[in-house]
Amino acid sequence: MTPLEALQRITKFTEENIAPLLSMRKELELSGDVMDMSEAKPEYVHPAVTYGTIPHKNFQPFDFQVPMILWTFDETSDNGDYTNGRSVNFRAYVGAYSSEVYADENTKLPDNKAFVDLVNALEKIYIELSRRHTINGVGREKPISYGIYDGAYYPYAYGWLTFTAEIGRMEYDEGDIIDEIC
Repeated sequence: MTPLEALQRITKFTEENIAPLLSMRKELELSGDVMDMSEAKPEYVHPAVTYGTIPHKNFQPFDFQVPMILWTFDETSDNGDYTNGRSVNFRAYVGAYSSEVYADENTKLPDNKAFVDLVNALEKIYIELSRRHTINGVGREKPISYGIYDGAYYPYAYGWLTFTAEIGRMEYDEGDIIDEIC
């Protein structure tokens, strides 16, 4: 199995078994009838699930489909032993949206509902992954870690979840790889 095949399997598992369990706040779409953010009613949806990568580090994390779960991998290693396969470090980026409404008009503190949705989503992903030693044929190893990204992204909140998986040994002819690259 390649890292991409494993990533596709993990994404499919997340889309089918985790995303339907999550109900997260969707970005507000103000209509002509609603001019005040405090009058807008939040809509709750399941997060979009895909795999890939977030653009370069200078790219601002706005205009993404939020809420979202985006799977990628950080690195792969054969651990110096070509007979036992490879380990891959997988990462999920999770994005949530707040309501752009103050929790208290007097203090002007944000409502932080994105933070609540984010922490709940990360915990649900953690629970569902920790219940399984394999995820669609991908052998998960311990530990599973998660956390949040600090930054001025309000009304968005972003977090991450990582784990390592064993993807098995690849049998290939070196000539085939060189032919495909050229």
